[in-house]
Amino acid sequence: MDDDITINIPLVVPYFAEKENAAKITNVLDFQTIMENSPARERNNKWFLTPEEYPFTKFLPYCAGHSSIMSIDVVRKMYRASKHMPYFWLEDVYGSGFLSLI
Repeated sequence: MDDDITINIPLVVPYFAEKENAAKITNVLDFQTIMENSPARERNNKWFLTPEEYPFTKFLPYCAGHSSIMSIDVVRKMYRASKHMPYFWLEDVYGSGFLSLI
């Protein structure tokens, strides 16, 4: 979760209580999906990417980086996948977009 995000505890606690009551909590990854987002090609943009860095016109669907909820098995899968995927400095696109391919 980003440092500029607040949590609505009354909404989150029932969510976790429901998950906790499940027999085994696995493969949980809840987030807001960003779809059809294009790389910034303007040099003055904070998120500027050259065509050499990212040659495609659209990103894969990825998790909005401000917050996500995931079970530990998903964290482990992402860690293992990261050993086989070169780092990409847009961590939202890298973590939940690129790593999902592996």
